[in-house]
Amino acid sequence: MRLERRLLLFGVALPVALIVAAGIGVDVVLGREMLEGLDRSLRAQAAAESVSLFDGPDGRVHFHAIQSPLRAVLGNPDAAIAAYGPDGALLSKSASARAA
Repeated sequence: MRLERRLLLFGVALPVALIVAAGIGVDVVLGREMLEGLDRSLRAQAAAESVSLFDGPDGRVHFHAIQSPLRAVLGNPDAAIAAYGPDGALLSKSASARAA
């Protein structure tokens, strides 16, 4: 193999291929980590809601998710929220759910 071809192969093609492979690897790892982080945050929010759903005035149902910092991350900050009892009866709706 001539020097010119070796320089092109090892000086250009190989580094470019390694950079592309590293970029794809980083994208996969960070994308997965971001999704797992969002899942952890949503599970924590769900746990907080399930524990404190009835700690409103007079023990009435209210929603903490409306004030949650996760609300903006979810992509639809005006999503309708509703709570249902064990028998399937509607307990409460958020203002955006009532408007819908």
